[in-house]
Amino acid sequence: MLKNHIKIGFRSLRRRKGFTAINLGGLSIGLAACLLIGLYVHDELAYDSFHEKGSRIYRLGSGFVGWPYGLLLESEYPEVEDVVYMRSYPSFSIEHGGIHYFENMLYADSGFFKLFDFPFLEGDPKMALTEPNSLVLSDRLARTDFISRRMGRE
Repeated sequence: MLKNHIKIGFRSLRRRKGFTAINLGGLSIGLAACLLIGLYVHDELAYDSFHEKGSRIYRLGSGFVGWPYGLLLESEYPEVEDVVYMRSYPSFSIEHGGIHYFENMLYADSGFFKLFDFPFLEGDPKMALTEPNSLVLSDRLARTDFISRRMGRE
């Protein structure tokens, strides 16, 4: 019985080629859209999940709110435990000996490492970014020729 249904189905598909193409095209587009939406949702849910406090981290984009909004939220809502201010710059140029390094930078306040637990190779996360004009380097940036020479790590 099932064999007959399959035969009839294939005969019908061969006779109505336009109808079959439209159905297969719609099915393909629907499956692709479902897959892309699933990947997007997975990426959004996995964001900051590698941090210890990742489930409690929320971000307010500066395009939607002004700078003092974090202080207002912290004072008005007891659920807000801590506020960290960050600002990114897409490219920062370091020039040494005719070689230019273009790096992405993130400006953050001293509470950054209380909220985010990035691994430190050297130094103390509690003391990082507490002084004016202090910085934290990624391992990749610290290994560049310019930084290694400046720190005496030839």
